[in-house]
Formats: sequence, structure tokens, C-alpha cells
Amino acid sequence: VIPKTIRHAMNLAILLGQRYLWIDRLCICQDDQESKATDIDMMGDVYNSAIFIIIAAN
Repeated sequence: VIPKTIRHAMNLAILLGQRYLWIDRLCICQDDQESKATDIDMMGDVYNSAIFIIIAAN
């Protein structure tokens, strides 16, 4: 089951004509702390390369 917040982000991306959606909780390995730390260090690059950013406020 896809959480409602992610479904809303997916629908918004489609409405804005985007094919791809990067969701940190899904795209960053949460089980490997070393990998997670490396990925978190790269998040600035991800955000800087983004066409737009969606932040869930709840």
C-alpha cells in the first residue's frame, strides 16, 4: 500500500509533467547506516538538481 502523502506527490508530479519522483524514505537505504550517511551527504546535490521540491508538512 502506497501512503497517501506519496500518492499525492506522485499525482502532483504527473500533473506537472514529470516522469520521475525521488522520495528520500524510499530512495535512501534505511537499513544500512553507512550507506544512509553517504546518501544523506549527497542530498544537497539532489535538491540542487531538482526541478521542484515537495515537502510534506504533516
